[in-house]
Amino acid sequence: MTDRTFFATPVNDRLVAVRESPPTPMVVLPFDDPARAQVVVAPPASWPALPPAEAAALRAYFRWDAAESFWWRTQYPAVFSLERLASDLWGGRLQSEGQIVPAGDDPRHRPAGTDYLFGVFREPSGATVREPWGPGTVRDADNRAIETFRAKAVRMVRARFLAFGPEEVWLRLFTPVGLRAPHAQALDDEVQALRALGARDPGCAIEVLHHGTLDVTNYAGRYVALRPPVGIPLRDFFDAAGTSHLPGRAAIVREVALSAARAAALAHESGPPLCLGPLSPALLRARPALVDGRPGVRVTFVSLPAAGPPGQRVPPGVTDLFPEGEPAFLTEQLQPHHVRSVAADLRSLGHLLRELIALAGVRSDAIERLAQRLVAGELRSAREALMELSAL
Repeated sequence: MTDRTFFATPVNDRLVAVRESPPTPMVVLPFDDPARAQVVVAPPASWPALPPAEAAALRAYFRWDAAESFWWRTQYPAVFSLERLASDLWGGRLQSEGQIVPAGDDPRHRPAGTDYLFGVFREPSGATVREPWGPGTVRDADNRAIETFRAKAVRMVRARFLAFGPEEVWLRLFTPVGLRAPHAQALDDEVQALRALGARDPGCAIEVLHHGTLDVTNYAGRYVALRPPVGIPLRDFFDAAGTSHLPGRAAIVREVALSAARAAALAHESGPPLCLGPLSPALLRARPALVDGRPGVRVTFVSLPAAGPPGQRVPPGVTDLFPEGEPAFLTEQLQPHHVRSVAADLRSLGHLLRELIALAGVRSDAIERLAQRLVAGELRSAREALMELSAL
């Protein structure tokens, strides 16, 4: 066929289906011989790079040079014998493998003048990420990086790792203050805690996509790439209370308190146990949601700077990992030589409830009394606090 475009769809490691749709990365070159066809990997330039799993499926039909590359090209097509199965469908059996060779490293620049070119996203391996694989920050109209979170020792910016995928991430980087060993240990503890908590309740904590070390222009140090959460800061959420499908401020305080208590209960009760450490409203993002068929709120922790295993001291200087503007609030929780424990988490939960009431500017005697009891150590578990909040 010389006037129509056909595509090959993998069936197994020797067979493909040849038809006009759906489009696939394997394009059948125009053919007149009804018993033979040549196939190249040549997705349209408008397509994103291939996911690693999709590229791996093509290795059954093509030999790939042993090299690290983002861009690849088909040097020799794969040859298939054809058997017509229907008016618009052929079965193809592999007769000889094609050849795929590297064509360029930089995902930001598509090589020019190269036929049968395609990209393959890389999978983060934990190795140091260097140019040209490093991230590109998303910038505003004034060419400034867009920050989503800032503390004295750390910041988060919107970014994309074009070598790893097309999606935007929240990229957590240390500031010069943060490039110290205690903060690196706190980061390791937090990453493990976020992943464990997210596994127990998806959406409860921001998702860690990958992390490791960057050695790129303008930055050398540890990083974490996070999936952007759905939600906005609590202060903005309270400002919108009572509008559209959102409940009032007092109801939002209760819903956020329930979410925080549920997260603490999950952390404490699942194995191995975790402690969340001191908590702050600035660590949360909120979004509207239907809860038991009525308008409600769901929240996501975007950071847990002091989280980690119980019985261990929080690394020194961890207050520098909390959002700026909260030193007095945190000083009350993070006493010198703070040791993670369930009891300390319950006190932190009590402080969080107080801060939520103050931020919302409402009065809630029941939640205030519960906060006092938590801070005083009168409750034995986060589950107990969760049950009391559910009964309000």
